[in-house]
Amino acid sequence: MTDLRIQPVNDDASIGDWQYVHNLIIPADPLSRDDVLDRAGRNRMEVAHLGDVLIGCTTVRPLT
Repeated sequence: MTDLRIQPVNDDASIGDWQYVHNLIIPADPLSRDDVLDRAGRNRMEVAHLGDVLIGCTTVRPLT
């Protein structure tokens, strides 16, 4: 069994984690904390950890 943990972006730590991963993967379009909060209001966003290591983030846009 792995120690994979996927959690919603819903607190200061997860917001910072999501922002860090996004800005690392897409350095040409860095997002501020306010940008992340705005996106979190419109999308379902999650961060993934393997043990204590941050390994990724997701963004799913709801159907319109």
